[in-house]
Amino acid sequence: MNDENLQEELRKLKEHFKNKLGYELNLEFPHTLQEKIQWIKIYGKLERFAKYTDKFEVYSFIKERIGTKYLIPLLGVYDDVDDIDFEALPTSFVMKATHGSRWNIIVEDKSKIDWNASKEQMRTWLNSSWYQISKERNYKDLQSRVIIQPHLKVLYGKFKEYQFHCFHGIPKFFRITGIGNYDMKGNPLFGSPHYPLINKPRRFDEMKSIVYKLCKDFAYVRVDLFYTVQGIYFCELTFAHGGGFLPTPKDFGSRIGQWLDLTRYL
Repeated sequence: MNDENLQEELRKLKEHFKNKLGYELNLEFPHTLQEKIQWIKIYGKLERFAKYTDKFEVYSFIKERIGTKYLIPLLGVYDDVDDIDFEALPTSFVMKATHGSRWNIIVEDKSKIDWNASKEQMRTWLNSSWYQISKERNYKDLQSRVIIQPHLKVLYGKFKEYQFHCFHGIPKFFRITGIGNYDMKGNPLFGSPHYPLINKPRRFDEMKSIVYKLCKDFAYVRVDLFYTVQGIYFCELTFAHGGGFLPTPKDFGSRIGQWLDLTRYL
Protein backbone atom coordinates (compact mmCIF):
# COMPACT_ATOMS: atom_id res chain seq x y z
CA MET A 1 0.00 0.00 0.00
CA ASN A 2 1.49 3.36 -1.01
CA ASP A 3 1.61 6.34 1.37
CA GLU A 4 -1.32 8.10 -0.27
CA ASN A 5 -3.59 5.07 -0.01
CA LEU A 6 -2.48 4.42 3.56
CA GLN A 7 -3.27 7.98 4.61
CA GLU A 8 -6.73 7.75 3.04
CA GLU A 9 -7.36 4.43 4.79
CA LEU A 10 -6.25 5.94 8.10
CA ARG A 11 -8.50 8.96 7.61
CA LYS A 12 -11.55 6.78 7.00
CA LEU A 13 -10.63 4.50 9.88
CA LYS A 14 -10.32 7.39 12.34
CA GLU A 15 -13.61 8.88 11.20
CA HIS A 16 -15.43 5.55 11.53
CA PHE A 17 -13.83 4.88 14.91
CA LYS A 18 -14.95 8.26 16.30
CA ASN A 19 -18.49 7.68 15.03
CA LYS A 20 -18.72 4.21 16.56
CA LEU A 21 -16.93 4.70 19.90
CA GLY A 22 -17.22 8.42 20.55
CA TYR A 23 -13.56 9.24 21.07
CA GLU A 24 -10.56 9.98 18.86
CA LEU A 25 -8.46 7.05 17.66
CA ASN A 26 -4.85 7.34 18.84
CA LEU A 27 -2.63 5.03 16.79
CA GLU A 28 0.65 6.58 17.96
CA PHE A 29 -0.02 5.79 21.63
CA PRO A 30 -2.97 3.37 21.66
CA HIS A 31 -4.36 2.51 25.10
CA THR A 32 -7.75 0.87 24.73
CA LEU A 33 -8.14 -2.63 23.34
CA GLN A 34 -10.17 -1.12 20.50
CA GLU A 35 -7.32 1.26 19.61
CA LYS A 36 -4.79 -1.56 19.79
CA ILE A 37 -6.91 -3.72 17.49
CA GLN A 38 -6.94 -0.88 14.95
CA TRP A 39 -3.14 -0.69 15.25
CA ILE A 40 -2.95 -4.45 14.66
CA LYS A 41 -5.14 -4.14 11.56
CA ILE A 42 -2.74 -1.56 10.10
CA TYR A 43 0.68 -2.67 11.35
CA GLY A 44 0.24 -6.16 12.82
CA LYS A 45 0.88 -8.27 9.71
CA LEU A 46 -2.41 -10.10 10.06
CA GLU A 47 -1.74 -12.01 6.84
CA ARG A 48 0.34 -14.48 8.87
CA PHE A 49 -2.82 -15.63 10.65
CA ALA A 50 -4.75 -16.55 7.50
CA LYS A 51 -4.51 -20.31 8.01
CA TYR A 52 -5.99 -19.95 11.50
CA THR A 53 -8.76 -17.66 10.25
CA ASP A 54 -10.04 -19.91 7.45
CA LYS A 55 -12.81 -22.02 9.00
CA PHE A 56 -11.72 -25.11 7.06
CA GLU A 57 -7.94 -24.74 7.10
CA VAL A 58 -7.95 -24.22 10.87
CA TYR A 59 -9.06 -27.84 11.32
CA SER A 60 -5.45 -28.96 10.73
CA PHE A 61 -4.16 -26.71 13.51
CA ILE A 62 -6.84 -27.88 15.95
CA LYS A 63 -6.12 -31.55 15.20
CA GLU A 64 -2.43 -30.98 15.81
CA ARG A 65 -2.89 -28.98 19.00
CA ILE A 66 -5.80 -30.69 20.81
CA GLY A 67 -6.88 -33.60 18.60
CA THR A 68 -10.20 -34.25 16.85
CA LYS A 69 -12.32 -34.64 20.00
CA TYR A 70 -13.28 -30.96 20.07
CA LEU A 71 -13.84 -30.49 16.33
CA ILE A 72 -17.35 -30.23 14.93
CA PRO A 73 -17.61 -32.97 12.28
CA LEU A 74 -17.70 -31.85 8.65
CA LEU A 75 -20.63 -32.87 6.45
CA GLY A 76 -19.04 -31.29 3.40
CA VAL A 77 -16.78 -28.58 1.94
CA TYR A 78 -17.88 -26.88 -1.29
CA ASP A 79 -16.49 -24.41 -3.81
CA ASP A 80 -19.80 -24.43 -5.70
CA VAL A 81 -23.16 -24.52 -3.91
CA ASP A 82 -24.67 -26.46 -6.81
CA ASP A 83 -22.52 -29.40 -5.69
CA ILE A 84 -24.40 -29.64 -2.38
CA ASP A 85 -26.76 -32.63 -2.29
CA PHE A 86 -29.61 -31.11 -0.30
CA GLU A 87 -31.56 -34.36 -0.08
CA ALA A 88 -28.60 -36.16 1.48
CA LEU A 89 -28.22 -33.62 4.29
CA PRO A 90 -29.64 -34.40 7.76
CA THR A 91 -32.75 -32.66 9.05
CA SER A 92 -30.72 -30.00 10.85
CA PHE A 93 -27.31 -28.54 9.95
CA VAL A 94 -25.32 -25.31 9.70
CA MET A 95 -23.78 -23.78 6.58
CA LYS A 96 -20.84 -21.38 6.97
CA ALA A 97 -18.58 -19.40 4.67
CA THR A 98 -14.96 -20.32 5.42
CA HIS A 99 -13.60 -16.92 4.40
CA GLY A 100 -15.80 -14.52 6.36
CA SER A 101 -17.39 -13.69 9.67
CA ARG A 102 -21.04 -14.16 10.65
CA TRP A 103 -21.83 -15.65 7.24
CA ASN A 104 -23.87 -18.54 8.61
CA ILE A 105 -27.21 -20.21 7.87
CA ILE A 106 -28.58 -22.29 10.75
CA VAL A 107 -31.09 -24.89 9.57
CA GLU A 108 -33.13 -26.51 12.33
CA ASP A 109 -35.58 -28.20 9.96
CA LYS A 110 -34.66 -28.41 6.30
CA SER A 111 -38.29 -29.03 5.29
CA LYS A 112 -39.02 -25.43 6.29
CA ILE A 113 -36.29 -23.56 4.40
CA ASP A 114 -36.24 -22.08 0.92
CA TRP A 115 -33.29 -23.97 -0.54
CA ASN A 116 -33.01 -21.80 -3.65
CA ALA A 117 -32.89 -18.65 -1.51
CA SER A 118 -30.24 -20.24 0.71
CA LYS A 119 -28.12 -21.09 -2.32
CA GLU A 120 -28.36 -17.50 -3.56
CA GLN A 121 -27.24 -16.25 -0.16
CA MET A 122 -24.25 -18.60 -0.21
CA ARG A 123 -23.36 -17.54 -3.76
CA THR A 124 -23.27 -13.96 -2.49
CA TRP A 125 -20.79 -15.05 0.20
CA LEU A 126 -18.62 -16.86 -2.33
CA ASN A 127 -18.46 -13.76 -4.50
CA SER A 128 -17.70 -11.42 -1.58
CA SER A 129 -14.56 -10.49 0.36
CA TRP A 130 -14.74 -10.05 4.11
CA TYR A 131 -11.45 -8.16 3.88
CA GLN A 132 -13.15 -5.45 1.83
CA ILE A 133 -15.68 -5.06 4.63
CA SER A 134 -13.44 -5.35 7.69
CA LYS A 135 -9.94 -4.45 6.38
CA GLU A 136 -8.58 -7.36 8.44
CA ARG A 137 -5.74 -8.64 6.27
CA ASN A 138 -5.93 -12.21 7.56
CA TYR A 139 -9.09 -12.50 5.42
CA LYS A 140 -7.59 -10.94 2.30
CA ASP A 141 -6.50 -14.00 0.30
CA LEU A 142 -8.70 -16.72 1.76
CA GLN A 143 -10.29 -19.21 -0.62
CA SER A 144 -14.08 -18.83 -0.90
CA ARG A 145 -15.81 -22.00 0.27
CA VAL A 146 -18.81 -23.22 2.23
CA ILE A 147 -18.64 -25.86 4.92
CA ILE A 148 -21.60 -27.76 6.34
CA GLN A 149 -21.61 -29.01 9.92
CA PRO A 150 -24.16 -30.71 12.19
CA HIS A 151 -26.40 -28.37 14.18
CA LEU A 152 -25.33 -28.58 17.82
CA LYS A 153 -28.13 -28.90 20.35
CA VAL A 154 -28.69 -26.35 23.09
CA LEU A 155 -27.65 -26.97 26.68
CA TYR A 156 -30.16 -26.36 29.48
CA GLY A 157 -32.47 -24.53 27.13
CA LYS A 158 -29.94 -21.94 25.94
CA PHE A 159 -27.03 -22.32 23.53
CA LYS A 160 -23.81 -20.91 24.96
CA GLU A 161 -20.80 -19.58 23.09
CA TYR A 162 -17.80 -18.71 25.25
CA GLN A 163 -15.30 -16.23 23.83
CA PHE A 164 -11.98 -16.29 25.68
CA HIS A 165 -9.77 -13.21 25.23
CA CYS A 166 -6.13 -14.22 25.50
CA PHE A 167 -3.09 -11.98 25.90
CA HIS A 168 0.45 -13.28 25.42
CA GLY A 169 -0.66 -16.88 25.91
CA ILE A 170 -2.89 -16.27 28.93
CA PRO A 171 -6.72 -16.15 28.89
CA LYS A 172 -7.64 -13.07 30.93
CA PHE A 173 -11.43 -12.97 30.58
CA PHE A 174 -14.29 -14.56 28.71
CA ARG A 175 -17.48 -13.30 27.17
CA ILE A 176 -20.73 -15.23 27.11
CA THR A 177 -22.56 -14.14 23.98
CA GLY A 178 -25.50 -11.94 24.83
CA ILE A 179 -24.80 -11.93 28.60
CA GLY A 180 -21.53 -10.23 29.55
CA ASN A 181 -17.78 -10.29 30.25
CA TYR A 182 -16.31 -12.29 33.15
CA ASP A 183 -12.89 -12.86 34.67
CA MET A 184 -11.48 -16.37 34.72
CA LYS A 185 -13.07 -17.00 38.14
CA GLY A 186 -16.51 -16.30 36.69
CA ASN A 187 -16.98 -12.88 38.30
CA PRO A 188 -18.25 -9.88 36.31
CA LEU A 189 -15.17 -8.31 34.73
CA PHE A 190 -13.83 -5.44 36.87
CA GLY A 191 -16.88 -5.86 39.10
CA SER A 192 -19.20 -4.48 36.44
CA PRO A 193 -22.75 -4.17 37.81
CA HIS A 194 -24.15 -4.48 34.30
CA TYR A 195 -23.45 -8.22 33.99
CA PRO A 196 -25.59 -10.77 35.84
CA LEU A 197 -23.96 -13.24 38.20
CA ILE A 198 -23.33 -16.64 36.62
CA ASN A 199 -22.26 -20.13 37.57
CA LYS A 200 -19.30 -21.36 35.58
CA PRO A 201 -20.14 -24.46 33.51
CA ARG A 202 -19.28 -27.83 35.02
CA ARG A 203 -16.52 -28.42 32.47
CA PHE A 204 -15.00 -24.95 32.72
CA ASP A 205 -11.55 -26.22 33.73
CA GLU A 206 -11.54 -28.41 30.63
CA MET A 207 -12.46 -25.41 28.50
CA LYS A 208 -9.68 -23.38 30.10
CA SER A 209 -7.16 -26.14 29.36
CA ILE A 210 -8.21 -26.14 25.70
CA VAL A 211 -7.84 -22.37 25.49
CA TYR A 212 -4.33 -22.40 26.97
CA LYS A 213 -3.23 -24.94 24.35
CA LEU A 214 -4.71 -22.93 21.48
CA CYS A 215 -3.61 -19.43 22.48
CA LYS A 216 -0.03 -20.00 23.56
CA ASP A 217 1.58 -18.89 20.28
CA PHE A 218 -0.30 -15.60 19.90
CA ALA A 219 0.10 -12.13 21.43
CA TYR A 220 -3.65 -11.57 21.20
CA VAL A 221 -6.36 -13.96 20.09
CA ARG A 222 -9.97 -14.67 20.97
CA VAL A 223 -10.64 -18.40 21.28
CA ASP A 224 -14.33 -19.27 20.86
CA LEU A 225 -15.78 -22.52 22.20
CA PHE A 226 -19.27 -23.97 22.04
CA TYR A 227 -20.67 -25.60 25.20
CA THR A 228 -23.46 -27.93 24.08
CA VAL A 229 -25.39 -31.09 24.87
CA GLN A 230 -22.93 -33.05 22.73
CA GLY A 231 -19.92 -31.56 24.51
CA ILE A 232 -17.33 -28.83 24.11
CA TYR A 233 -16.43 -27.83 20.55
CA PHE A 234 -14.00 -25.43 18.97
CA CYS A 235 -15.68 -22.60 17.08
CA GLU A 236 -13.04 -20.19 15.76
CA LEU A 237 -9.96 -18.06 16.39
CA THR A 238 -10.37 -14.29 16.06
CA PHE A 239 -7.46 -11.84 15.86
CA ALA A 240 -9.38 -8.53 15.71
CA HIS A 241 -12.35 -8.81 18.08
CA GLY A 242 -15.35 -7.02 16.57
CA GLY A 243 -13.00 -5.33 14.11
CA GLY A 244 -12.10 -3.04 17.02
CA PHE A 245 -15.45 -1.27 16.79
CA LEU A 246 -17.60 -2.86 19.50
CA PRO A 247 -18.90 0.00 21.69
CA THR A 248 -17.17 -0.08 25.08
CA PRO A 249 -16.54 2.80 27.51
CA LYS A 250 -13.05 4.19 27.02
CA ASP A 251 -11.92 3.52 30.61
CA PHE A 252 -13.16 -0.07 30.37
CA GLY A 253 -11.31 -0.54 27.08
CA SER A 254 -8.15 0.93 28.61
CA ARG A 255 -8.20 -1.54 31.49
CA ILE A 256 -8.45 -4.43 29.04
CA GLY A 257 -5.94 -2.87 26.67
CA GLN A 258 -3.21 -2.80 29.33
CA TRP A 259 -2.91 -6.58 28.98
CA LEU A 260 -1.69 -6.31 25.38
CA ASP A 261 1.90 -5.17 24.92
CA LEU A 262 2.22 -4.10 21.29
CA THR A 263 6.01 -3.95 21.57
CA ARG A 264 5.87 -7.74 21.84
CA TYR A 265 3.29 -8.13 19.09
CA LEU A 266 5.69 -8.30 16.17
